[in-house]
Amino acid sequence: MLHPYTKALLSAIPLPDPSLKRERTILEGDIPSPANPPAGCYFHTRCPSAMKTCGWTPRDMGEALMRMFDQYRNPEVLEFPPIDNIELDEADRKITVLFNAPISSSHLNTIKDLIAKESMLKNGIRFKAINTVELGNDQNTVVMSMIEPSVPKLKEIKTDHFVSCLLYDEPGAVEEANEGATQGILQG
Repeated sequence: MLHPYTKALLSAIPLPDPSLKRERTILEGDIPSPANPPAGCYFHTRCPSAMKTCGWTPRDMGEALMRMFDQYRNPEVLEFPPIDNIELDEADRKITVLFNAPISSSHLNTIKDLIAKESMLKNGIRFKAINTVELGNDQNTVVMSMIEPSVPKLKEIKTDHFVSCLLYDEPGAVEEANEGATQGILQG
């Protein structure tokens, strides 16, 4: 049980002894569409261990950006002109925020600060996938580009134990997984 989804599934199995307790993993977020799966890791939108390279795309950002630009949530945006539209370009991995008046460099800096602030909040990892934030060709637009997702490859972590998760691409991840499996045996 190395993949975060497998860990969540196994944590939901009832224990036969009611006096025993197990920490359950509750998955948040929307279940991905099988007809239109997300980029990168299919589980990243619900994964408690998601990273910025797991596959975040503009479609993952639309609602999150609307919350970020909410003046009650972030009073800093009170000085901004109203937003006319947020365009999500999946093919070019770009987000264009269209304001109804020109944006200044101080507005642009505030947007960058808000993205940094949002990235530190619970479920804010998607904001870390924003690579650049720039003024558009006209002064009324801000263009954000997103990093390219990494696609997890199926790899053998230990004999006959395979996992497809970017967590195991990190240096030392295989050793940690094997150590965790040993700890589970010792504790269980």
